[in-house]
Amino acid sequence: MNNQITVNVSDATVHINSDIIETWEQYRQISSEAKEACGILIGHQIQGTQVFQLEFVTTPQELDIRTRYDFVMKDPFHQKFLDKKYKESNGTSIYLGTWHSHPENSPTPSAIDKKDWARCLARNTDRKLFFVIVGIKEINIYIMKKNSLYVTSIIRL
Repeated sequence: MNNQITVNVSDATVHINSDIIETWEQYRQISSEAKEACGILIGHQIQGTQVFQLEFVTTPQELDIRTRYDFVMKDPFHQKFLDKKYKESNGTSIYLGTWHSHPENSPTPSAIDKKDWARCLARNTDRKLFFVIVGIKEINIYIMKKNSLYVTSIIRL
């Protein structure tokens, strides 16, 4: 069985497979040339609870636009991968949010991040979404509820 980390964010409990943490660590913007990385979160909610399991993340793809301080997820791979996992799981593996990196030790969301997250929430009103920012020394996970932001540091590197 895969090792995992369990974190609490606001009223939710999130189990994250250790291989996902390892993937995020690979995309830390440690060097001054490193570009922002991005992807989506895929997992499931345990029925009748506020417990979530992150199962998969996508990683930057060829058609994604990436600079030192910005990204645009353009590659159709992300949606195709989500569709595949949804079908393989008979509809239990779903979109649970996004992740991206920041070139700062303890990452904080920018105004652009918060706007993007609000758009993601508006398109997915039927579920709780999580937003992960991978920093150089910390990985933080966020939830937005009624324009309030909740955060927990899930790993200190």
